[in-house]
Amino acid sequence: MTCAVVTIDLQYEFMDPNGSAAGHFEKSVCVPGVQTLLEAARDHGHRVIHVRSIHEDAGSIPKHLRASFPSGYCLRGSPGAEMLAGLVLEGEPVIEKGRFSAFAGTDLRDRLAGVDRVVLAGLAVDCCVLATAFDAARDTDAEVLVPYQAVSATSPALYLAGLGIIAKSLGAVVDLRELLENGGDFSATALQGDAIDRMAGPWIHQQLSVASALAGSPTTPGPVQSRVDALLAEFVSSGASLLETPLPTNE
Repeated sequence: MTCAVVTIDLQYEFMDPNGSAAGHFEKSVCVPGVQTLLEAARDHGHRVIHVRSIHEDAGSIPKHLRASFPSGYCLRGSPGAEMLAGLVLEGEPVIEKGRFSAFAGTDLRDRLAGVDRVVLAGLAVDCCVLATAFDAARDTDAEVLVPYQAVSATSPALYLAGLGIIAKSLGAVVDLRELLENGGDFSATALQGDAIDRMAGPWIHQQLSVASALAGSPTTPGPVQSRVDALLAEFVSSGASLLETPLPTNE
């Protein structure tokens, strides 16, 4: 079984509550899960691919967003466009995209050639992760998995809607803990309907509650990287990411 992990848009600007309109610290709740997933993928020798959004100027962002983001976002060379510190290891490819899907205008399909199972992680599950899942289901022969603890959105409603669409039509929404416990093939029970609401629902509510409280507290002055790194450290130390939910059942 050949597996690959694809991380999507884990960039500072998307998580900075004091930055552009694209920034919401709530999106960062997936980071501990992504880091755990990446460690396991590397340990098992799986392919790891990172994807980030990059725009040359405000005119290169998707047209329907230009009124909302007149200055653009994730502009090339800006601090906010950088990936989170420590996320990418030497030798791991970083693909640049200009649209929501990680497949649009990139060589991701070629990089996933021969992969049997692709695990998507990052943000946001109601936007770029979802768009990527649509194209992965269409353009590859790989099974698509999305661990619910390794993706995020800015609200429970959007988060659960994204997971619901993926589970219905595109791939398998899974519990990250089960995926890791099942060894190197990254297999896990596909969650549906009530199971997603029962497991992912309480998880995202708690994560967003903690993240929202931190985002509303006085922030660390200085560069965007310092602000987000400080908030992430507080989030991890809070223990919110360790919320326990029932493992999947056959109900």
